Amino acid sequence: MPASWHAHPRKTADGFELQFGSNHVGHFLTTCLLAPALRRAAPSRVVSVSSRGHHMSPVVFDDIQFERRPYDKWLRLRPGEDGQRSLRGRRRATSCGSRVHANALHPGGIMTELSRHLQPEDLQFLQARTRGMKFKSVEAGSATSVFAATAPELEGRGGLYLEDCQVAAVNDAPDALDGVKSYALDPENAELLWDVSENLVGERFALSP
Repeated sequence: MPASWHAHPRKTADGFELQFGSNHVGHFLTTCLLAPALRRAAPSRVVSVSSRGHHMSPVVFDDIQFERRPYDKWLRLRPGEDGQRSLRGRRRATSCGSRVHANALHPGGIMTELSRHLQPEDLQFLQARTRGMKFKSVEAGSATSVFAATAPELEGRGGLYLEDCQVAAVNDAPDALDGVKSYALDPENAELLWDVSENLVGERFALSP
């Protein structure tokens, strides 16, 4: 993606705000379309990779795609959608007794090629926000994803937010460097996000056997 992606709003081919469409809508639709295969393979797991970016803001449901308010590239990064989708997915899956469970995770601060599009002012912003954070290698950053997908102690458990190969604690402190915000685990937000997502993709997903 070009560097200008960070500074100005852009849309996907389907008309979604680019970051929301890429980080949430596409994952939502793909996961729901895979639900029949996940049920057939049960016990099975869905792992959503999120980020600490969800600390910046909850989902603003009355203007979820920045159509009426000034665009903020950082608020669009990852505003808690994954944790809420995982919680909703857990409730849908367990309600049908399918042994399909969904969890979200933060892999940690990792220096990857994703940063190649950042401008100097972006790096300054991130440095200020991450002061005191310990950064990980790519290999260490993948550990929590592997943990979420394979750890025996997570068998039968869903709707969790993981970090550092463990269940993250709720941390609503304004300057938190770890943990998950309570709004990302709120069941009412999860229900609303699921309904909004179904409306956006124009489908209803009956996740029952």
